[in-house]
Amino acid sequence: MTAPKYKIEIDAQAAFKKLGVDLQICPIADKCVESLRRRLERLITTGLLFDALGDAAHAGKPRRGRKKSGSTGETQQQEGHTNEA
Repeated sequence: MTAPKYKIEIDAQAAFKKLGVDLQICPIADKCVESLRRRLERLITTGLLFDALGDAAHAGKPRRGRKKSGSTGETQQQEGHTNEA
């Protein structure tokens, strides 16, 4: 039994289009794509892999407890008070 091989594919054409660069007509397209590949490989750190493992382990699990709200109280204006004289 062999384990499945996983690959992550990135659309370099779409990525460079965000900068306005069309790899189909760019004279250095091959160099751009190879440089992008090398840089992405260098960005894969042990910390990044641990974070991905943690994300996968927690994916789909229900949260425990109540969700914390962004504000802890109401302002005076929300309560209906104003500073009018």
